[in-house]
Amino acid sequence: MFRLVASAVLLLIYLFLWVTQITTPLLYSTADFIAFYAAGDIARQYGASQVYDLNLQHAAEQKIIGTVLPVEETYPYNHLPFLIPVLQFLVSSNYTASFTRWAIALTLIGVAGVYVLQRTLTQEKPSDRLFTALGLWLFFPTAISIIQGQDSVVLLLGTALWMDGLLHKQPKQAGLGLALTTVRPHIALFLAVPTLMQRKRTFLWFAAGSALLAALSFLLLGLDGTRDFLHILSLTSEGDGFQMGLPAMFNITGIMARRFPSLSFKQIEGISWSLFVVTLVLVAIRWRRTRRVDEMLIAATLSLSALTAPHLHYHDLTILSVALVAVLRVRRQDLPLPLPEITIGAAWLLFLNHYLPNHFLVPYLFMAWLAWHIFPRRQRLASIAP
Repeated sequence: MFRLVASAVLLLIYLFLWVTQITTPLLYSTADFIAFYAAGDIARQYGASQVYDLNLQHAAEQKIIGTVLPVEETYPYNHLPFLIPVLQFLVSSNYTASFTRWAIALTLIGVAGVYVLQRTLTQEKPSDRLFTALGLWLFFPTAISIIQGQDSVVLLLGTALWMDGLLHKQPKQAGLGLALTTVRPHIALFLAVPTLMQRKRTFLWFAAGSALLAALSFLLLGLDGTRDFLHILSLTSEGDGFQMGLPAMFNITGIMARRFPSLSFKQIEGISWSLFVVTLVLVAIRWRRTRRVDEMLIAATLSLSALTAPHLHYHDLTILSVALVAVLRVRRQDLPLPLPEITIGAAWLLFLNHYLPNHFLVPYLFMAWLAWHIFPRRQRLASIAP
């Protein structure tokens, strides 16, 4: 009964938040969907090749908000182009209806990702698997991705397919799932390099899938549109304006921006990229030397990718739900609670934490909890022994 009530109440809260988001004009500018709507609307009116024209994006968002919007406050659509046909199909002149259709599409993608994850929990009873899956779907970073209209659920689906394919030796599934993670290029790079070290066939499928998406993107944009895309990437990578929000990030970049406000963006960027590359090299070496790719190695890789990726916002922490499933598969006997209570409890904790003054605390504690269970008990004891 507890599982059903806790899940239903949280689901109703999420539904209320989403309805408020799409029906309150004052909140339009706070939703990430405004950039996706602008992209779809531009593609619908002018063609996909014009989507990365910053002036058109600015005009489209200003029209939605209904007030003067400074150019530097534009929320740029700087995502990869292969989602443009989907946005073009779903977006109309009605913002609320467009958001609704996009949210339904994101929900279906999220459900697909969670289905892949729960499929790996084969030792659980059907009812336990059902509520465990529900807790994973209610995982707050995943939910906020849908509420805000972000595409992080594509990242969730990609990483779920990648992990499931690796564990069951399905290189095609793992590689094509990894190709989907290119919606977040930093994450894709962090996962692809270790994959190359251990599973070359999987990497070849990733390369093939990524090449197909790149070819589709170029066909959509053409040469001029590709130049506009690269120009927007260049502008947003400078960190000033365009709502990049470094202090709001949950990675090392965000920690430095909050703790050391005197550092310039270039300094933070340099340190972040250096740590990212060093961590990636160390992880790749670990993959190269391992005898088998297991759940703990996958969970550690996903967690480190979230912590060290130079650009990562809260909704991208959805990949921690994949790391959580990897841990649950191995540590289920060591945990004090059944799996549904853990996933539903994690969803509630992260939701409630988001409204606390210091909403960074619980996600970092969650990462620490994952790290504690990733390393075998004998290794933990050995590390603290005198």
